[in-house]
Amino acid sequence: MDEGRTGHHHQIPASQPASAAALRLDTEGRADCQIVTAHGQVDLTNAHRLHAALSLALHPARPLIADLSGIDFLDSRGLRALIANQRNAVLRGARMLVVPSPSIAALLRLKPEAGLSTYPSLAGALAAAR
Repeated sequence: MDEGRTGHHHQIPASQPASAAALRLDTEGRADCQIVTAHGQVDLTNAHRLHAALSLALHPARPLIADLSGIDFLDSRGLRALIANQRNAVLRGARMLVVPSPSIAALLRLKPEAGLSTYPSLAGALAAAR
């Protein structure tokens, strides 16, 4: 087990029909932060799962890192899930840091009013979370 990890790591089960876009979500609880890692595509069929995973991982005492570097598609509902969780983090006194894939980074540059704190790598986000 790596130093700083609390041993809490689990995959969030897929509760979607086979026709829905593929999305894999993993959460990891560390001593200094929570990490939600997403891979695949986020669209109207599964954005609620991203929203729920981020909401459950929000904790005022530990920053939340949303590692979206493995996401190759994010539609408007996925963007709304990110923005809603950012607002929820602020209201709860928590911090949410986002590691976007290049395509998502381009999308987020079009929405600076969303107030999302983005980092080019997980290592950068982990450093900022300390």
